[in-house]
Order: sequence, then C-alpha cells, then structure tokens
Amino acid sequence: MTSIDVLDLMLRSGAAGICLVLVARLAPLAITTLPARFCALFALGAAAYCIASSPVLRDVAPVVAGSVKPFAIMSPIFFWWFGLSLFCDDWRWKPIYLVPMAFVSICMLLEWVSTSERTDAMANLASEAIHILLVLHVMRIIQVGFRDDLVEPRRRIRGWWLGAIGVTIIGAAVVSALRLKTTISDTVLTLEALGLFFTTCLFSAWALSPHSDFFPAQVKPKAEPAMAEHQTADRRLIERLRSAMAAEAYRTAGLTVGRLSERLGVPEHRLRAVINRQLGYRNFSSFLNEYRIEAAKTALSDPHKADTQILHIALDLGYGSIAPFNRAFRDLTGDTPTGFRRKSLTKADAFNGGPSD
Repeated sequence: MTSIDVLDLMLRSGAAGICLVLVARLAPLAITTLPARFCALFALGAAAYCIASSPVLRDVAPVVAGSVKPFAIMSPIFFWWFGLSLFCDDWRWKPIYLVPMAFVSICMLLEWVSTSERTDAMANLASEAIHILLVLHVMRIIQVGFRDDLVEPRRRIRGWWLGAIGVTIIGAAVVSALRLKTTISDTVLTLEALGLFFTTCLFSAWALSPHSDFFPAQVKPKAEPAMAEHQTADRRLIERLRSAMAAEAYRTAGLTVGRLSERLGVPEHRLRAVINRQLGYRNFSSFLNEYRIEAAKTALSDPHKADTQILHIALDLGYGSIAPFNRAFRDLTGDTPTGFRRKSLTKADAFNGGPSD
C-alpha cells in the first residue's frame, strides 16, 4: 500500500466517521422532523459513498464496499429530498419523489444482471445523469429563493451549499462515470477524497450548529433578549408595515422585501428580521400571499365583479401571471379561484333569494 493509498483511505474513512457521528446526533430530531430525517439519511448515504468509493477498501474488503454501494448510489437522491425539505417551506413529501429512486434502482439492476459492457456503461451514465439533474434542481431552488428567504441563518448558507456541496456531489458523479471509460489517476482520486473530507467537515459543522431555524418543525426559535428601545422600534416598524399593507402596497407588481424596505425607509436586513422573528414568516412570498389571497377572496366573492376575468384579478394583485396566483390560492384556501368564486356566488344568490336580474 502506497502513501497515496494510505492518505486516500484516511480521508475517506475520516469523512465516513464524521457522517456517522452526524447521523447519531440527528437521530432524536429525525424521529419527528422531516429536514432532520433527510439530513441524517443523506449523511448516511455520504458515509456509504466514502466507503464504497475507496480504492483500498474495494481491494481489501470488497464485500464491505459492495454491500454499502446501493445506499451510496442513492445519496444524491437523499440530498435532493433534504434540499427540498430545507429550502422549500411549503414542501410536503409525496410518493412521486420516489420516481428518481425507481429509475436509479432499475439502472443498478441492469448493471448487476447485464453481461454487456455497453449496457453497464449506459446504465451507469443514466444513473449519474439523474444524480446531476437532481443536484442542479436543488441548486436552482437555492439560487431562486435567495432574495425571498427571511431566515437569516438559512439565507447565509445558500452560497456554500451552491458551491461546496453541489460541486462535490456533481464531481463525484463525474468521477464515477469516468471510471467506466478510463483509469482514474491517483491524483484525481486523492483530490476527490480531499473534497469529500473537507465538505463533510463543513456540512457537519453547519448541521450541528445551535441554530434551530434549520429544523423548525422540531424546535421553535427562542425569543432573543432585546433592549426596550429595540422592542419599541420593532413595534413601530410593524405598525408602519401593516399600514403599508393596509394601503395595498402588496398590489405592487414584483414587490420584493428590498423594495418594501426602501418604501418604509428601513434597512432590508431589519425588515427581514421583523417579518421573520416578530410575525413568524419564513419567506417573503408567504407574507405577501396572505394579503393578496385575502383580497382575491373578497374580489371573487363580489357579485359585481362576477364578469371580471380571474387573470385580471391576479394581475391587479401584483402577480406576474395566473400560475403563481392559482398555486398560492390553492395552498391557502384548498380550492381553485374558479371553484371558490362559484361557491361564493352561489351562496350569495341563495342568501338574496335567487340570482338577480
């Protein structure tokens, strides 16, 4: 065993050990909290990948490396689930999110039963392509939701999630795909091991940080001690914010927390903190949607506006198109705008003794 092999084994074993410690620490939260559950699952998958990808362990202990390989292959899918649960506040688990796992499972089965190198290569490439697409999807969600995020600790980590974790997973997928076509040099494997180790350290330090904002379903943020003048300033800002909303500032198309802070004449970070910590919203869209959908319900229930197109109502409320309006309306009311209007007008007709002429 060369010194390069020893270094590679130490880095991958160290990364796997750190991941397993993280799994143990998150176990109590994982029982009741979806983000913590997927975080632990992803850490377990990452530990499995560190073991299965070790050239030394594949030679010395092939049974061990082979037994954890299926779980290692699923780790990017666990990362996808974790990213969705952490960065999408309204995300809910559905069986459809098992579809990528089913496709990857089929690819693994093809690799195991096939005797053709071409089939093995195609199955492996298909599996790694799915992994890369899932990671890119999470990276896109992280990027798009940056300005809308009101949870400051979560907002700060978006950058290194985009960089360190996403690039590491994509890099591992590329290395795995290249193994079928060519012999990977020891230098590349060592660089991969270094990336795995340092990214694992960074990820574990973040996941074990004291911020409860990352796993809100289990632990509610504690009220931070504040001086009396700060509390008074917050109350005044909340009053100004509610006055602006009462004046229908929410109807402004493309309204962002930055533009609203300019309108109120306060720093953006302070407005974010007040809406999050004092009013309890985790993203600015949720805050806006409550005002907009309440106004939409009023408009849709008005018999005098029965002929007004729903698209016009949506645009008047500040939505750029009908799709986000329909989605927000359904999330908050459990009904579609058309269905809500029909039921509301039917009730109004019945109350008034029948449809008016």
